[in-house]
Amino acid sequence: MYNRTINVVILLHLGAAMNPDSTTQRVFAFIRDYQSKNRRPPTVREIGAALDLAPSTVARHLHHLETQRKIAREPRRARGIRILRE
Repeated sequence: MYNRTINVVILLHLGAAMNPDSTTQRVFAFIRDYQSKNRRPPTVREIGAALDLAPSTVARHLHHLETQRKIAREPRRARGIRILRE
């Protein structure tokens, strides 16, 4: 039973790693929803806590969103995320 659980967890993580666009979409949707609800953007830690992602993983997806020109970020600001387009 224990080995099967580990295998399922590993496969779930591999599935997320094989389709990074879906995680990037989840990060973007969270930012959009959080900002509309709280009237300010979330921090990297808030995104990570909500989506069960490490801060470094969140940073990678934020960078991907920046290259797609969906968001802009202000350096050295915790809440420096701005949505540019949907």
